[in-house]
Amino acid sequence: MRAKLCLLATAAVCAPAQLVKDWRAVETPHFEVVSRYDPAKVEALLGDLEWARGVFETNFGLKSRLNRKVLILVPDSPFDYEQLSPAKKAAGCYLAAPWRDMIVLRELFEARRALLHEYTHLVLRHQGGRWPLWFHEGTAEYYATMRRNKDGSVEAGIAEPKRFAVLKRGAWLPIDYLISTGSINELNSGDAPARYYAQAWVLVDMLHHSTAYRRQFPRFQNLLAEGMQTAEAVDRVYQRTLIEFDNDAREWFHQAQFPLEKMTSPTAVDAQARSRVIGEVEVDIARRTVAVSGPARDEVRTEYHRLARAAANRCELQAAIGDLAYAAHMMREASSHYQAALKCGAQVANLAEGYESAIRAGEKIDVSELSPKVERGGQGHWHYMLGTAHFFEGNHESALKEFELATGLPQAEEFRMRRLRTMSLAQLGRYQEAEAAAEGLRQAATTADQRQTAHLVQEEVQRGREQAAKAEEPYHKLILRRLTKLDGIVVRVDCMGQRARFWVQSGGATRKLLIADPGEVITGESNNPGLEFACGPQKRPVFLGYQEQADPATDTVGRIRYMEFPK
Repeated sequence: MRAKLCLLATAAVCAPAQLVKDWRAVETPHFEVVSRYDPAKVEALLGDLEWARGVFETNFGLKSRLNRKVLILVPDSPFDYEQLSPAKKAAGCYLAAPWRDMIVLRELFEARRALLHEYTHLVLRHQGGRWPLWFHEGTAEYYATMRRNKDGSVEAGIAEPKRFAVLKRGAWLPIDYLISTGSINELNSGDAPARYYAQAWVLVDMLHHSTAYRRQFPRFQNLLAEGMQTAEAVDRVYQRTLIEFDNDAREWFHQAQFPLEKMTSPTAVDAQARSRVIGEVEVDIARRTVAVSGPARDEVRTEYHRLARAAANRCELQAAIGDLAYAAHMMREASSHYQAALKCGAQVANLAEGYESAIRAGEKIDVSELSPKVERGGQGHWHYMLGTAHFFEGNHESALKEFELATGLPQAEEFRMRRLRTMSLAQLGRYQEAEAAAEGLRQAATTADQRQTAHLVQEEVQRGREQAAKAEEPYHKLILRRLTKLDGIVVRVDCMGQRARFWVQSGGATRKLLIADPGEVITGESNNPGLEFACGPQKRPVFLGYQEQADPATDTVGRIRYMEFPK
């Protein structure tokens, strides 16, 4: 599975609950729980989740944009969960695939907090940001404590004494370690996971409520969403170093007075549930899709072929088996099942939106894996998706080319595309065009959220222009600062049509790097590529700047963006 976010289990294990004979799917308008637990017990939990969905939508307009139900899988026991889960100690996990979102719970009872935590991950993902793990986990912890009061009001950001006792007992995790951790599974010593969640919560709570941080929090959040490193965003927005940021968080924690966030309760929540018995094949597809990221992942490819045969003539299972193939990196098979699902009447928009969410979330999907057959609204949306992929790869020139071809988009997607186009122009140092684009973005905004976004983008463009004027740094040096540098010898060049693969020796090792588009490569003092090289074996000194990006199709580890042949 390409995206997975898990919550450490902190509650005591309850006695096993009585299971019913058959697997059942209990459905509400937006969710579906698959388990063998008593449907009446499941309905109460789904009611809480539908309420939480209403809170997010009412107060922030935050919700999954995918028009299909979230699947929540509850195995028969914590032991069964551990055989599937990528994190054995977690209370739950969120996993995303192009067709459907999935949440897996360790157990049904005492699961409300874990379920709200994982649903917050889902909501954040569908906003399209590339927030670092600490922000994802801290935000999920912050909203996992949502509660409704007797007077009908809603509160969030509740500090739980048991959760933070770990910070009072000993040293905090170093801030560099905290912000650079890419997976909870990396925290495999002692109580490090518990410290991680607690510190992430403290940072997010401080950003929400501290007078020194809350006013600029939307801008800070916006920069993180665009993929900016935490240290750089802290410096740019708050003029603080990471150490100062960490010290502020410690002071915030030791004050021991945490304000609550007051929110509006949703006016009406439809939580009407219905239950149906489902077959073992449908359950097994879901279990194997989860297992791709867990300890049983080596068995999944074999199981895929068995399940694909079992689901061969069942229209309702084609999209689900496509997600299983996708999670197992079997892209050709996934595409075949998705196409079968579309022929069976599935909505093209759902699959296209799922691909787009994966791209915006930064998952390693080569755009060549996206089939034009899953586009929606004509070629306009296809070019928008490709442009979005290029933007997050850091290939801003190619992003602009695709955005020029993206027409006929719905207003929300048109606005997002305008925002990315403006950011691309600023990244390329084309500030006059970026300012004009930012003004167009402001005029195109139709909601309060869009107007705030447009304002933040205008501020960033202006700030970038001012900093560039002060720096007076050559354009090629600005580009190089964002790339991995390599000084070595070209020993071979494989010409592949418009592309070329360079074999570069340096420090006793050979790296294979790709020129995917000559137009995106700059040389020396000039923005004009003017690349000249011969194909075949050779021995020529070279200085490169490349973007780290593995491409199994060409067996390369990076994409060349800067090239200079020393004389």
